[in-house]
Amino acid sequence: MNQPLQSAFPGYTGEVTSLEQRNRVLRNTYWLLALSMVPTVLGAWIGVTTGITRAMGPGMSAIVFLVGAFGFIFAIEKLKNSSAGVAVLLGFTFFMGLMLARLLSVVHCNEHNGRKKCRGTTNRRAIRRARA
Repeated sequence: MNQPLQSAFPGYTGEVTSLEQRNRVLRNTYWLLALSMVPTVLGAWIGVTTGITRAMGPGMSAIVFLVGAFGFIFAIEKLKNSSAGVAVLLGFTFFMGLMLARLLSVVHCNEHNGRKKCRGTTNRRAIRRARA
């Protein structure tokens, strides 16, 4: 009943990673997470200021989202063991931020204008016109 861990799992090689190595992997993971937020915010900002997803319409933006998301996921899977995979991952987060812009613009517009619906992009001129 009290078997050692190595004999309990036949595929286990018995190699134990050091605490320093585990901490390095964890630190690199958190750095990559923090770095991936930069293109996400940049994509969302570009999408809100230009209104590119709103201009595509709901049907076309859904198709672009699905094709883009599955394309990036496929590319990340193929390149996961190379440094190009990090660049594709950052491109994926930029794309997701861009696709999130439509939701952000609606929420931002409703926040500034009560329950009125905004048309077009949510830039400063549109907000001033809606308040007047």
